[in-house]
Amino acid sequence: MDSLNGLDRLLETEARASEMILEAENEAGAIVGKANDEARAKEKLILSELGAALEAALLAFGSEVKLKSQSELEAFRSLLASSPRNEDAFARSCGKFLSSGD
Repeated sequence: MDSLNGLDRLLETEARASEMILEAENEAGAIVGKANDEARAKEKLILSELGAALEAALLAFGSEVKLKSQSELEAFRSLLASSPRNEDAFARSCGKFLSSGD
C-alpha cells in the first residue's frame, strides 16, 4: 500500500506541477500581450507626432519657397522694366531668325 500511496502522491504532484506550468504560460502570454499592446500604442503616438512635425515643416518650407520665388520674380520683372529697349536690334534679330529657316 505504501507504494500505491507514494505513486498517488507523485501523480498529484505532477498534476499540480502541470497546472502551475500552464498558469505560468498563461500569465506570461498575458504579460507579453500587454507589452506588445503598449509598444504598439507608443509607436503609433511617436509616428503621429513625427508625422505632424514633418507636415508642419513641409508647409513652412512650401511657404518659404513661394515667398522666395515671388520675390525673385518681382526682382526679375523690375530688371526687365528698367532695361533699355533697343527695338532696332530686336527687329534685326527677329529678321535673322526668320530668314535662317530656309
